[in-house]
Amino acid sequence: MNLWHFLPNPEENRKRVGRLSGIAGLFVNLGLAGFKAWLGLASGAKSVLADAVNNLSDALSSLLTLVGFHLSSRPADDEHPFGHSRFEQLLSLVVGGLIVYLGVKTLLSSVLPGEESFHFSWGQAGLLFLSVAVKFGLYLFYLQGDRAVSSAILRAGAADSLSDVVGTMSVLLSLVAQKIFGIRLDNIAGAVVSLFILKTGYEVIKDNVSSLLGQSADKELTQKVIRLVESHEGILGTHDLIIHQYGPFQRYATIDCEMDARQTLEKAHAIVDRIERSAQRDLDVQLKVHIDPILPGIKRENAIHAVEEALAAVDPKLSYHDLQFIRNIKGDTLTFDLVVPEEEGERLKALVEEKLKKDYPLIDIRLDNQFTSQG
Repeated sequence: MNLWHFLPNPEENRKRVGRLSGIAGLFVNLGLAGFKAWLGLASGAKSVLADAVNNLSDALSSLLTLVGFHLSSRPADDEHPFGHSRFEQLLSLVVGGLIVYLGVKTLLSSVLPGEESFHFSWGQAGLLFLSVAVKFGLYLFYLQGDRAVSSAILRAGAADSLSDVVGTMSVLLSLVAQKIFGIRLDNIAGAVVSLFILKTGYEVIKDNVSSLLGQSADKELTQKVIRLVESHEGILGTHDLIIHQYGPFQRYATIDCEMDARQTLEKAHAIVDRIERSAQRDLDVQLKVHIDPILPGIKRENAIHAVEEALAAVDPKLSYHDLQFIRNIKGDTLTFDLVVPEEEGERLKALVEEKLKKDYPLIDIRLDNQFTSQG
């Protein structure tokens, strides 16, 4: 069942999902933190106290969720024409840093020596298991919210909640084992909880840093844009698709399209207009198209065949685009862009040139990078 199906348009939906998620997380985690602090003090279990500190950090994360959704929903302005959606990712980094800090703190409290006392009852075990069920419910709540609005900060909350479920279960099992067999595993369980906290914090930071630095666009979206563009009449090929995303409602892209150089500029412009309108309507992507004029014919077809054979011989993973002949005083120069990993560009370029030099003594290969995910 989708908890968010009743909400209105996407942007309003996003605000309300963020508000509901933040409030729910704040109260649930504060309640769990208070309960586990009482249980840890009553039983003398360090691992339960470590879990209480973890829930307290989750409550603060929920407060940041509320702040993040409020700031990211602010409209675009003169200084920020792409809006403020990346506030979510910035605050997710804060959440990740907070999780790491508390992970270190709880790890130290678990491994450092302290007063040994243990008074754990079966009733307390039942209450601790109930807290696991509550936290798993919060995980599902966050997960469904993220699926509804694609939110970095809700993904961070869901990941944190799931790690809490695993961590609290390890605490519960260690305390039950100690109750039955008299084996002291409390410190070990506390350390395990701390490691789960640290792992979650690391993953939250890594994912959001990658997004802010400019990771490759989603494969599915990349393929949808390419299919849409190449479905239009007059498009002979595409390359250099670059997609920038500023939150779920701000997606901008540029793409190079190969078109017949013999058609009129008016016709080419009309095709480009149709493509850009289709991308906005069907994919919610603001697309800008750059035209690469090419001159079809036998000469070009022979060159394509020769280049593809050369690339297959050097490395089957190589690709190219913008193949054309440039006329100059020395003759026709074969030129194209070779898409290669940056660190191996010059070496691979030299190998490809060597394969083609015999048939095409005048050759100009430009190195290019791959900006989109493949698959």
